[in-house]
Amino acid sequence: MSDKKDVTHPHTWMLPLSYKPKLEAVRTGNCTQTIRPDKDIRPGDYVYLFEWSGKPYRSPWAWKRRATVTEVMRFRLMRSGNVSNYYSGWMVVLDEYGYEPTPNPMNELALRDGISPPTGIELRKVLVEFYGEEAYKMTFVAITWSHCFSVSEG
Repeated sequence: MSDKKDVTHPHTWMLPLSYKPKLEAVRTGNCTQTIRPDKDIRPGDYVYLFEWSGKPYRSPWAWKRRATVTEVMRFRLMRSGNVSNYYSGWMVVLDEYGYEPTPNPMNELALRDGISPPTGIELRKVLVEFYGEEAYKMTFVAITWSHCFSVSEG
């Protein structure tokens, strides 16, 4: 028996949300992206997005949504610059004065994820706050979805 993922059928993923500034936006459908450590998520897969009503894994969900994954983008953080797109080969690096070049594709990624201000630099700060120094060793995946509908409300 193979341990490879069956790519002929969509898979379902449970994605708890804990980034407070974007919880309401995801719940209401105004934010349609989340960034996670790399998972084998693919377009066409399903995600259940939810918020715990209290202590994680020890309380019911406050709300839950089901959505279809439409896009994934893998990337890595860089200490000396911003972030690099893991597969496309482009990378965004700060100039010698610490400014981001314009246009910066990572700003769009930050904007879609509800990061404020919506810059690649702020996105890096948020990910390092969540994952510590290990964030620089990780590959992340930005997961975008559509066809989101309510499964339950708390």
